[in-house]
Amino acid sequence: MFNVTRGSEPFAINSTTYNDPLLIKELHSIFLGKCYLCERDNLPDPEIEHFIPHKGIPNLKFNWSNLYYSCSRCNSLKSATHVNLLDCCDANLDVFRLIECNMPASPDKPILVKPTQTPANQIILNTVALLERCYNAEDTGIRGITRSVLIDDLFKLYSELLKLRILLTEKSTGQTERQHAKDRVNQMLKANFSFSVFWRWYIEGDSKLKLELAKP
Repeated sequence: MFNVTRGSEPFAINSTTYNDPLLIKELHSIFLGKCYLCERDNLPDPEIEHFIPHKGIPNLKFNWSNLYYSCSRCNSLKSATHVNLLDCCDANLDVFRLIECNMPASPDKPILVKPTQTPANQIILNTVALLERCYNAEDTGIRGITRSVLIDDLFKLYSELLKLRILLTEKSTGQTERQHAKDRVNQMLKANFSFSVFWRWYIEGDSKLKLELAKP
């Protein structure tokens, strides 16, 4: 997950709809164009997700602080069944540091999601359970397809990162090519990059690459 700075409500939200184009544009900007759960960007199917389920509570349905930017897959999986979660808009939390996400050995294996604290509190465990579903659920035909697309996108970027690692750790790499590789890796680590949580945790576990990135 990645932290988001929401700020105050930019304008009065229409009490009959939360799909106002201006509102969606604002949420797209605040959430860096990414689903706040899976961190995919350039969403072909963006939806407005309610962090706290709003059924029977009109105020929650149109409350600015309860509206989040999501892909349709994650919105469907979260639904109203996953509650008491880490809030990426909470300035007091470094959500990245609380949950580790790692790539599997192969596309057919599950994405690895785990808490970084032992013991972890229930809110962290609830969020881990939801993210595991977001990345791995294929319990319906549609979810099987959307999971396959999600994994393909992840592995394309993961493969790129591994190629960049080779360039940065090989002594024969030229200075210009090395700098381009370094710039690209640093770009992948930024919050606005697709699936940045994975690339940041990868760097955390690769001391050799971390050392190369730290060099001037």
